[in-house]
Amino acid sequence: MWGKTGELQEFKNNGFTLMEILLVLALLMIILGISLPRLNSSVGYTQNQADLANRVLIEGAVELYKLDTGLVPESIDDLLHPPKEVTGWRGPYLERELSPPMEGRDTYEFDDKGKLLP
Repeated sequence: MWGKTGELQEFKNNGFTLMEILLVLALLMIILGISLPRLNSSVGYTQNQADLANRVLIEGAVELYKLDTGLVPESIDDLLHPPKEVTGWRGPYLERELSPPMEGRDTYEFDDKGKLLP
């Protein structure tokens, strides 16, 4: 294109082409496709490990409760606060109430022998 002074002017190419943008988007999709399944599996693994750690703490607290009172706790609340009409309670046996890290479960429950239900 000719300028005002009669000189040939060149257009500057300051943007990206459509092909360059599509190539970058395709590479990002490939990277996300590889990394997201690994991220999801690591979240599940972490939740399982947290659940196992909670179970070990609760089962230890139940054993201490049984040694002190001679009874099986009815709920986790019995490990945190002294139940009425129970003698020998020396708790709290847990620092705080532990809840399952998985969705769909609100609290841990015991059977008649003080074992945690799955």
